[in-house]
This record gives sequence, structure tokens and C-alpha cells, in this order.
Amino acid sequence: MKRLARRLPIKILCFLLCVISLCASAIGICATAIMVNEDFYTKTADEVFADEIGYELRAFSQTAVDYLANGKSIPAAMSSPSKTNVRYRIEKPKHILCDTNMLASGSEVTLKNGRYYNFEVYVTENNGIIYVGTYGYNPNKSQVWTVTLGVTEELAANDGYAQLWELISLAHSVRYAIIPASAIALLLFIVFFIVLMCASGRRADSEEVRGGILNKIPFDLLVAVSGTTAVLGILLIDEASRSLSDSFAIALAAVYCFAAVCALIGLCMSFAARLKQGSLLKNTVVFRALCLLWRIAKWLWKHIKRFAKRFYELILGLPVVWRTLAVLVAVFIIDLVMLVAISNHSEELTIFLLFGKTAILGFFALFVAIYMRRLQTAGEALAKGDLTYQVNTEKMYYDFKKHGENLNRISAGMAVAVEERLHSERMKAELITNVSHDIKTPLTSIINYAGLIAESKCENEKHEEYSEVLLRKSEHLKRLLDDLVEISKANSGTLDVALLPCDANVLLQQAAGEFEQKCASAELELITSIPEKSIRIMADSRRIWRVFENLMNNAVKYSLPHSRVYLSLESDGGKAKFIFRNTSRESLNISPAELTERFVRGDASRSSEGSGLGLSIAKSLTELQKGEMDISIDGDLFKVVLSFPII
Repeated sequence: MKRLARRLPIKILCFLLCVISLCASAIGICATAIMVNEDFYTKTADEVFADEIGYELRAFSQTAVDYLANGKSIPAAMSSPSKTNVRYRIEKPKHILCDTNMLASGSEVTLKNGRYYNFEVYVTENNGIIYVGTYGYNPNKSQVWTVTLGVTEELAANDGYAQLWELISLAHSVRYAIIPASAIALLLFIVFFIVLMCASGRRADSEEVRGGILNKIPFDLLVAVSGTTAVLGILLIDEASRSLSDSFAIALAAVYCFAAVCALIGLCMSFAARLKQGSLLKNTVVFRALCLLWRIAKWLWKHIKRFAKRFYELILGLPVVWRTLAVLVAVFIIDLVMLVAISNHSEELTIFLLFGKTAILGFFALFVAIYMRRLQTAGEALAKGDLTYQVNTEKMYYDFKKHGENLNRISAGMAVAVEERLHSERMKAELITNVSHDIKTPLTSIINYAGLIAESKCENEKHEEYSEVLLRKSEHLKRLLDDLVEISKANSGTLDVALLPCDANVLLQQAAGEFEQKCASAELELITSIPEKSIRIMADSRRIWRVFENLMNNAVKYSLPHSRVYLSLESDGGKAKFIFRNTSRESLNISPAELTERFVRGDASRSSEGSGLGLSIAKSLTELQKGEMDISIDGDLFKVVLSFPII
């Protein structure tokens, strides 16, 4: 069935049937609409005929009066009973001018439906010119002529009224049959139209879509030509209907309508074939023109973008100050143009430039403020130590983006440096701990054997002296290792600190009691100042005692003999302050900051047995307990202040 519908003879037959059924359905629908409008379904044929001829008879009466009023005879086509079916009588005021046998042998002429039509025609003379009409009566200047008309029952003459009656009679007799006929014709049109649309572009021997001759013509051009031809055809038919007879004009219109329907269906078939072939849009003049414009636009855009890129690189190559100066010059030029416009009374141009300049500057100022706020936030985060903060430079431009990327690189670099520093510190702490642990085992053996050697008897006079030095140095090395392990743990944060409420008075009093004998042995006078009111702090008693021990040992080692060592406790600004003061035996030609570094001693000769870690350990342990250690030097006076928050 599908292949049969694709054969050329079947296509031609379906095309003709489609055209015929469409014309038939259109004629039937138009005829039905006209009959409904003229009340064919509620009136008889005579009543419809009587209503229709009323308009014609009015024009007839006006034409007849026009002839008589101008002194002319009424033509035979309007007065001869053999040529017209109209019978009329024309009366001028007070006498009859014309009577076409409205009364025959004393009897009334038999009229269609026995109906008379009476019209009043107004005749007006103005400057020798006579005007005739059925409207516009003026009693001062017009005469009223009465025309009585009617159409004979027999309709013996073959005039337009007889033809109209035949048409009305025929239409009235088929008024009910035309509706189903139109519906059937419309249904057949739909069926044939669908068959044509499915078969368009197809052949019986192939499934490939092949366009016909019309498909080679651009579709929009084909539609434009068809539309133009249709408009010209309508204008030609309208002109022909005025100069040719009615029957010829009707025939011409019928032929034109048939040709127009054929062209429309052919256009639809071409549309279906193009749609199947996928060339509907491509094979159009508009599409080709748009493609050409698109290629031209791409070419222009390519060159404009290249120029804009070079200009952009040129502008960015300038320093920020010069770019700012260029913006100010542009603003100054706009202001000059505004002044010229004001002097020439060009208010519209002035308002446009004013608002344009304000909008552009406001736009850029807003973006500059947003970018500056982002950079400011990043700077504040970096200043607070947040090295993970990153500036969002996705929508930043120009120098703002470069500055944001620089801040991000600074943040990343600082984070890497801190991480490397922490890693290095951890490696140092682990190295010190591991090495100290490895050294402690043989050192313990050395100390034990040195003790055994010191206890044994030997004839050599130097034996006792050497064994004593060996034992003393090995003990010193052991203390050094212990100090190294402790300070590495303190700096790496692995040292356990248990902060508990402590009585600062008792802590200082215990330190004074513990070191009173050592100070006396070193020929030092220990002076202690403790307030009567108890002061409580948060501290780890073991760790703070180690701080006191290191500070007092330093005082005993490095104080000038026969001098005084001062210990005092004060309350100042919510803080408890432990103050240690002594007079140095050696001149202190070193800064307080250097004294807290590792392996730094107060004596430049390093002749004492100190490790140089005492103050460093004391500082680290103090900070672990949320305290502060401050060292000051005034001449030979050495002063250490430990500050802890009072609870």
C-alpha cells in the first residue's frame, strides 16, 4: 500500500482529488455560511427572494427617477415588459409621470408574493445641476418623488431577477444536502492530503528522500513568489470584474481559485519533502543570508578581538599611575564636551553624558571597592596568622587579580615555610631524644665504672684526682643530656603540663628554703620578700619548681661572692610576679634575648660547668604554663621576672 501511494500516477490522481475535494468543501462551507446569513433555513424561497430584491429595486427606482428628472427617457431594458420583470409607477407631486402597466385592464398586475415596494426619491436642483438620491431629504430645496415597484410572478423576461430566483430556488432546495456533502468533501480532502504528505519526496523503488524540481528553489523565495502571485491575481480579477461581464469574471475567478489551490497543495508537498530531507531551513534565502552575515560577523569579531587584545596589552603594559591618569583625561574630555553641549543648549546630550559618566564611574568604583574589600580581608587573615586563607580571584581583573594571586602565593609560601620549620623542629626534637637515649646507656655505664674506680685503692697519686674529674664530668654530661631532652620536649609541645591552683607564697618560700644553704656555701646572702596576703595562680608545681631551680642555680653559679640574691613576690595588675635579682660575677656584655637561646652562657670564657640551657628551659616551661618570663640587665645587675595570671 505504501509503495502504491508513492507511484507517480497515484500521486497525480490523489493531487487532483485533493484539489477537487478542497474546492468542493470550500464552496459548500461558503454556501452554507451565506445561506445561514440569509436565513435560508428559517424562511421560504419567496421570502428570501423578496428580501434580496429590495436592495436592487431601491437602486432601480433611483436610476429611473434620475432619467426623468434630467428630461431623459427610461431605457427599454428598464421599461419594456419583454426585457425586464420589474413593474413600476413613478409619481411626482400631484401627478403621475410614468406607469409601466402596474394596472392592466383595470386589474392589478400579479407580482411576486403580491408584494409592492415603495420608495421616496429626493430630487434637488442646485446651480442647474440636479441631484437624485433616496437619502438626505431637505424640505426646503428637494422634491419628493414616489416610486412603487414590484416583480412579476411569472418572471417571463430573462433578466437578473429571473436568474436570481433560479439561484435562490436551487440553493433553497439543496440547503440540507449541502452540509453533509461539504463534510464528506472535507474528510476526503484530509485523507488525500495525508496520503500526499506521506508520499512526498518518496519513490516506490527506494526509501531515499528525493526532492523534486521545486525543492531546488529556496523555500522562502518560493513562498514569496507564490504570495506575490496570489495578490496580483486577486487584483487582476477585481479589475476584470469591473470591465468584463459577470459570467466571464466568475469563470476567471473560478479558474484562478483552482490554480491557487493547486499551487498551495504543491507548496505543502514541497514543504513535506524538504522537512523529510532536512533541508527546509538550509535551502532558504534567509538562512543563506544569515550564514553569510555570520561569516562576516566572525571575520569582523576576529579582527576586533585581535585589535582589542593588542590595545588591552598596551594599556596593561602601562603603570597603574599612567592608567589612572588616562582615565582622568577621559573624564576631563567628557566634561569639556558637556560644557560645549551646555553652551549650545543641548540639554539632551548633556543629560546623556552626565548620567553615562556617573554610571560608568559608579560601576568601576563599585567593583574597585569589592576587590579592595577582598584584598583587605585577605591581608587581615594573613596578619592574624591564617595561612590557609585564599583570595577568590575568579572574577577579578587587571592589577587586582595580580595582587590577589601574589597574596595567595605569599600565604602558600608562608604555610610551606612554617610547615618546614615545624618539621625541622620535630626532627631536631626526635634527633635529640633518640641520640640522648642512645648516649644515656653507655654514659650510665661510664658513671658506674667511674664510681667504682673512685672507690678502689690505687698506689698512683693521681688516681684519686683523675677518678674524681671523670666522675664529675660524666655527671655533668648526664645533666646536659637531661636538659636537652627536657627543652626539646618543651619546645615541641610533647611535655605534659597539669595546671592546678597553687599558692605562689608557698612556692617561693620553698625555693628560698631549698637554696638557702647553697647560697651560704657560695658566700651569698639570700634575701626573700613574700607578701602576707596569699596569691594563687594556675601552675604545674613540678614544672614551676624546675624553673625556680634553674634560676637559683644560675644565681649561685654566676653571682659575685659576698653579694646578695633577692627573691620577691608581688601582685601587679592581676598578675603574680616572681622577681629574681643578683649581681653578676662577670661583666654582662650580652643582650637579654641572647641569654634565653640554647647553649648561651653569661661568661664569655665558658669556664663554668653550666650547659647554657637553664634560662632557655625556664622560658619554655614558663610559657607552657601560660606565663611570661622577662629578663633585664642593668650594668652587673641581673633581673628575671616571672608573671602568672592570678586566679
